[in-house]
Amino acid sequence: MGYTEFTYLSSTGKSFNITTRRIEALKVLSVSFLQDWDLVSSANNAIAFGEQASDGSVQVLTASIPVGNYTAGTFPAAIGSAMTAAGTQTYTAAYDQVSRQLTIATNGSKSFKILTPDRGTSAYLLIGQNLTQSTAWGFSIELSGRMNLSGSQPVLLTSNITSDCSRYPSNFNDGSQAVLCAIIPDSFGDVISWENDSGEYLEIDATYSSIQFALTVSLTGFDIPLSSPLTVTACQTLKAVAPKPRSQAQERAREKATRVRQQNLVEIHAKRKEEKAEWQRAQDLIKAKQLLAEERENKKKEREAKRAAMEQKRAETAKKQAKKAVKSAVKKTVRHEELDKDDKPDEGPDDDLEDDRQFANRYAPTASAEPSWARFAVPVNRMRQ
Repeated sequence: MGYTEFTYLSSTGKSFNITTRRIEALKVLSVSFLQDWDLVSSANNAIAFGEQASDGSVQVLTASIPVGNYTAGTFPAAIGSAMTAAGTQTYTAAYDQVSRQLTIATNGSKSFKILTPDRGTSAYLLIGQNLTQSTAWGFSIELSGRMNLSGSQPVLLTSNITSDCSRYPSNFNDGSQAVLCAIIPDSFGDVISWENDSGEYLEIDATYSSIQFALTVSLTGFDIPLSSPLTVTACQTLKAVAPKPRSQAQERAREKATRVRQQNLVEIHAKRKEEKAEWQRAQDLIKAKQLLAEERENKKKEREAKRAAMEQKRAETAKKQAKKAVKSAVKKTVRHEELDKDDKPDEGPDDDLEDDRQFANRYAPTASAEPSWARFAVPVNRMRQ
């Protein structure tokens, strides 16, 4: 016995092959699908009606409403056009917003009646036709039920894995399909998700080699054509089917296949080990190259930093030398100017002599007469000469 979970994904109701197992019980965990089908599809667009001539002869006809989505304002016109196209006279349909009922009428000479679903009216839920009783004959007929364009009828999840305790009691139950759950969509264009939080396992106790799921309209029994995948997650308890006894030749072939498989596995493992070692060597080589490149880059940066420091030092030294040279040149210029000033010729010997006399008189003793040394005074400039 074993327990497995699986996920089914298909938009076409495809049957997937599985290993033949005896399924003891099945439980649907979750269902998800996009409600992107049309309100009116090929599964619910037929209106079966009869036309009765004046001589009492009856002709049964079927009108097909075009596939698509409709509103209360556009649906009656589509019904009238479909019945006019199928019948022998003109039909019109009108919707009463108060009673929410549909009235179908004709201006022809033949009376008509709407037939029950079991006679071909698959659109009975949409138009409000009674499930078990046809309408009376007439030229204007008000349907007993309410027109329903909500699309909120239950959707059934069916499967080829049947269980006696998962039947859905309706007039359209397919005996070859098991109903696993019922889901009520709320609006078109939304992703509908359903989870089985507290449901029990369904007893199966049968052998299966394939699995298939589909969505079915509960009121008609027709499968819903999907344009996006149906996702079903389920779990099951399994019992392996007892294998048939093998012959000696089969046993020998099986042993040989086992040995070959083991040998192949050994070779595969050795090859993988070698490939892994080769890959590791390649990675080490790449890493070594990266480290070498980083080391070269760091050395290059260090050389550039030293070169920049030396250039800056040279620039500072040259600046100091230039400043010193300017200062020395200024000093030399000042000294030359002073020497040039000292070497300037005197204005005359008489003037210098007069200056000396005035100096001597200013600092001479109190004597009023000219001192005896005054006549020996010599101008300074002359002494230099």
